[in-house]
Amino acid sequence: MIALAMPTRTSHLHDRLTAGVQAARCQGAAVLVSLSEPVDDIDPLAFWAAGRTVAADRLYWAAPGGNLTLAGIGVAQAFTGHGPDRFATIAAAWAQLLATAQIDGGLFAGQPGVGPTLMGGFAFDPQRPHTPDWASFPDGLLILPQLLLSAANGATVLTTSVVVTATTDAATEVARLTKLRAAVLAGCSAAPTPQPPPLKGEGERDGFSPLPSGERDGFSPLPSGEGSVVGAADSAWKAAVAAVAGDIRAGALEKAVLARAVRVTSNGALDPAAVLRRLAARYGDCYLFAVDRGGRCFLGATPERLVRREGDRVLATCLAGTTRRGTTAAEDAALGAALLASSKNREEHAVVARMLAEALGAVCRDLQMPATPTLLRLPNLQHLYTPIQGRLRPGIGLLDLVARLHPTPAVGGFPRAAALAQIRAREGMDRGWYAGPIGWLDARGDGEFAVALRSALLDGATAQAFAGCGIMGDSDPDAEYAETQIKLRAILTALAEAHA
Repeated sequence: MIALAMPTRTSHLHDRLTAGVQAARCQGAAVLVSLSEPVDDIDPLAFWAAGRTVAADRLYWAAPGGNLTLAGIGVAQAFTGHGPDRFATIAAAWAQLLATAQIDGGLFAGQPGVGPTLMGGFAFDPQRPHTPDWASFPDGLLILPQLLLSAANGATVLTTSVVVTATTDAATEVARLTKLRAAVLAGCSAAPTPQPPPLKGEGERDGFSPLPSGERDGFSPLPSGEGSVVGAADSAWKAAVAAVAGDIRAGALEKAVLARAVRVTSNGALDPAAVLRRLAARYGDCYLFAVDRGGRCFLGATPERLVRREGDRVLATCLAGTTRRGTTAAEDAALGAALLASSKNREEHAVVARMLAEALGAVCRDLQMPATPTLLRLPNLQHLYTPIQGRLRPGIGLLDLVARLHPTPAVGGFPRAAALAQIRAREGMDRGWYAGPIGWLDARGDGEFAVALRSALLDGATAQAFAGCGIMGDSDPDAEYAETQIKLRAILTALAEAHA
């Protein structure tokens, strides 16, 4: 049973909102009011799932190892940005709102995820025309949730945020927020909902029945065998890999990343919370994320941090070069050793590391980066891994760093402009938010963004799953295709297991 001393909270919230309305009248502008208070231990994912019936927008973030989990419900304010200036546009609007904000962080003020915090993400390429599938996901969208549950360092805190104007009625707003909060918290303790019907095509690989080849947006069905050619879409993707590799050998660029997508369907609506639970069970060493907008939910479990800011401390990750895990300890070790020795993968990794070092070196001091990569082992894959850290120079914000780094050569290529031109010309699909930055930013300027990999866009009973590979001059199309199959398996298996 969840007990939250609601009368005390309601009184406190009313006082804060009344003061905010008075400030809005004096200033002639809207004022953000934010109140944070500790609550009994609540499962953030249950909190997020319970919000499905009361809010069209929900956001979820869990850092590796459970160090920080955020679950946001509803929209107090949405910040959007379009085109190349999207990061700066959102940063400026957020700073303007914070300038007059009334923030009460309570006993946990200053802790990550406590207080007004933006959550959301950005499209991979704002210059590519977007398809209707991504209509709810603009070039840039960071949302200030009305309710934000944060769990970190053994404490669970609920932040309520609302933007008031001179005409806001405090009593009415308190009643609305109290009702919203009570409905979500009641849903946390409700019995689990029944599992949806089993997927169509029972017995097919991963339990999914793909749509016919080419039926929608040219997506190929999930192949019956890894690395096999199924339909024109798969052959065309391999041909694109060969063409890009040829351009690289000719000196047009050093690297490009090509992605592909498969579309699968089930007999009943896919449950994002159930998928997240499966991902959490298997990939606790990854970043878990979800952005649900009116029933379309983009979610995944990515191993790749883009950038994290803690005060003046900056951390980034170079993750490029991939192989599978072995079925035995000896095979696993041999695969890892081969990856470390692979000239193709080491060169691919070096391109990414060099770009990150150059980009961060211009705005950081005391930049530290190991000379050689190590292995990052995940349940299904092994990656070449190099951590980078430094001390941020004054005047540089987290979104400035995101704009500077995205897209890294790990998901775009190098040089950036030439690689993006290759992707636009040869990939043949809208990535949407796949491989874009996704994460959070708080009122102190701290936060973290990951690269949205190992992900899928859920829409009712349909899901699109994405995976990509770094193409170099000596890339083999069949091998790159097989790598996408391995990468797709993580999210496709989670979708299937969520319905088991």
